[in-house]
Parts: sequence; C-alpha cells; structure tokens
Amino acid sequence: MSSLSVRANGDSGAPALWADEFAGDAFSASEFVAARLRAVPLPRLRGDLGAALADLKARLVELINRDYADFINISTSLVGLDRIIEDIADPLGAVQRDVESVREKVQSVLSELEGKLDARAELRNKKAVLQLLLSIQESLQKLEELLRISSEFGHHAEDSNIIDDGKLIERVAIEYNQFQFLVSKGKGLPFVESVQWRILRIKEKLTKILANELQLAFTAVMASPENVQAVGSLIQNLRTYVLIDKVEDAGAVFRSTVVEPFLTQVSELLIGSS
Repeated sequence: MSSLSVRANGDSGAPALWADEFAGDAFSASEFVAARLRAVPLPRLRGDLGAALADLKARLVELINRDYADFINISTSLVGLDRIIEDIADPLGAVQRDVESVREKVQSVLSELEGKLDARAELRNKKAVLQLLLSIQESLQKLEELLRISSEFGHHAEDSNIIDDGKLIERVAIEYNQFQFLVSKGKGLPFVESVQWRILRIKEKLTKILANELQLAFTAVMASPENVQAVGSLIQNLRTYVLIDKVEDAGAVFRSTVVEPFLTQVSELLIGSS
C-alpha cells in the first residue's frame, strides 16, 4: 500500500509523524483524509489533525527560536556599514571618472583616426582619377600622332595623310581599343567631356582609314584571288575590325564594295540581254 495507507490495528498513525507526509511532493489532502476515515471516525480524525497542527506550530516556533539570534545579529553587524560605504564611494567615483576620461580620449583618438582614414581614401581616389586622366591624355596624344592628326582645335587631317600601312593600322586599332576602355572609366569627368571633339576626330579618321583599306583589300582579292599578299592584307584588315568591335562596319564596306557592284553588273547584263 502507499504511504497514505492506515495501520492494520485501525490506528490512523501518530499525528506527530504526519509532517513528513505533508511535505511530500505527492501529498494529496483528499487522499490523505479518505485513507484515514476508513480507519477512524471523523471526530477522532479532526482531533488528530488538530494535534498535527499544534505540532507544526511548535516546530515553527522552535525553528524561529533557533535562528533568532542570527537575525538579531544582522542589525548589529550592519553598524558602521554606512561609513564603510561612504569611505569607498569616493575612490569608486574617482575610478569611474578616470574610466570616463580614458573612454573619451580613446573615442577622440578613434574619431581622429577615422577622419585620417577617410582623408586617405579620398586622396587615394583622387590619385587614381589623376592617373586615369594622365593615361587618357597619353593615349589620346599617341593616337593623334599615329593618325597624323593635329591636336589643335578646328584642324582636320587631309586625305593625303591617309595611312596605308596595314600593321600600323592594326597598332592604331589596338591603341584605340585601350583608349575606349580608359574613356569609359572616366565617363562624366570634366576633362573627358572637354576632349570629346578630339575623340570624335580620332574615331572619324580611324573609320575612314579602315574603310579605305578594306575596300582596297576586297578589290585586290577580287582582281587576283591567288594573290597571297592581297589575301593577307584582307585578313589583317578584317582582324582589325574585330579588334575594335566594328564587324558590322566591315559588313557595310563589303556590301558597298562587293555586293552592290556585283548586283549592278548582273542587273545591267539582264537588261542588255533582254
């Protein structure tokens, strides 16, 4: 049977021993009363519960009396504590002020360091922009020299200055490709905007030279398909168009130089035969 079971002789158990049952985690008042009513009548159980209550009160008083001296001694031990707190308050306040001062100095140093880092980053960006502008200027001058164009405003190159060296043209195309890359990086910069007229002249001159050379190459190959030099020149010119990503322009030259004259000849032959 459980701890709530009664004794075989009909006794409900000593009330002084019930305190242990009351403190148990599984204690149930209804089960406790029901178990003892099966052994003793209600008046007897009421008297036993009263005796158990008296026993619990006695234990409580005993516990208080045992620790009462310690409770009283607490107030005695606290005498002078206010003075002790006051004595350590000033040093603690000084330490707090020192910590705040150090924190402010560290924060000031960090702010100054961040400012210098920002200034350094800005200087680095300006240096990069300056280097870009110098590269654009150098590339611009090189292209004007290769294409025999004057850097003076309003001056235009004459047709007599047309370049007929295939390798030189390819070199110009490579330099122009690099120049276009630099200009795209410097898009929106005042210097780049100020030299747009020079950039336009270079583009026009290069386009004219390439178109002229490609026309000559197509004509030479059509006149003599076995001519190795003519075929090599045509390949070199087409490669140059690929370098500057102007394949569509090469197609336009092919149509005007080869396709259109051929269609004109065919049309004339058909008209003549009719």
